[in-house]
Amino acid sequence: MAASKRSSSRWSDLPPELLGLVLPRLHSLTDRVRAGAICRPWRSAALLHYPNLPPPMPWLALGDNAYLDVANGGGAARKLSLGFVPDDNTRCRSSADNLLFLTRGGSAGAGGCFLADPFTGAVLPVADLAMFIQQKTREDVFSLGYSLSLRIHKVVLLWPPPHGGGSSPEPPPPVVAALIKYGNNNKYKTTIFVCRAGTETGLTKERYGTMSINLRLIKDVAFFDGNLYALSTHDQLLVIGLGSAGGGDNPTITCVKYVIESPYGQMYDNFEDEEEDEMDDLDLCQGIRPAGD
Repeated sequence: MAASKRSSSRWSDLPPELLGLVLPRLHSLTDRVRAGAICRPWRSAALLHYPNLPPPMPWLALGDNAYLDVANGGGAARKLSLGFVPDDNTRCRSSADNLLFLTRGGSAGAGGCFLADPFTGAVLPVADLAMFIQQKTREDVFSLGYSLSLRIHKVVLLWPPPHGGGSSPEPPPPVVAALIKYGNNNKYKTTIFVCRAGTETGLTKERYGTMSINLRLIKDVAFFDGNLYALSTHDQLLVIGLGSAGGGDNPTITCVKYVIESPYGQMYDNFEDEEEDEMDDLDLCQGIRPAGD
């Protein structure tokens, strides 16, 4: 009995600082989670080390809700058990942080958009993004008379800052920024839509107009230091200002500024764009230089 007690306490007797040497050598997200789950002291220490770790190696999506952990030598594929029963229309469109972005039904997920935890199977709906896609698809079909190809190119997340103290209220869900591409005949538009993950929706079309913006030929988006950045195919860099992103409300797009100017002029118009200009009420600033230049 005494020997069993000594054996069970060996892991917790190891100094938590040792984890700081172990975690950077683990390139698989699965291995990092397992290392942090060894004992309670290591679990607490892992939370402190995670922000300073390099990104883990990616997983490969194989279809049929199976994913391959590249860092572990391509072993057996891991099946994802979701909070709903997936069907033939469920697709993995992107990944954001440690979550998978899934769509269900419709060509771009008009039947539902979700963030899924590959370890627990927990699913967080992104209802406003699904509703926006439904509205966008319906408007273009009726106004243009033909169906457009619509694709969610990338999704990125902005998590709320951590709250101190054990009695802090539950933090709000993350802000979701989606880069949406749609068009036909080898022409496409790019729209950036921002919302907060969760099931609460019911926003009006006018409100969605403050949560989205059309920008020409955007190829990538990313959050950095609380700001949303967009990169064009001509390598112009823009920062997209967000309002209410720190609270629990849905964010709004408040301004667009050039960090690296466009030599080809403004990028606010898309091809054959006859829609109402959504930028009229925004603060447009060109030629913004990084601090210190």
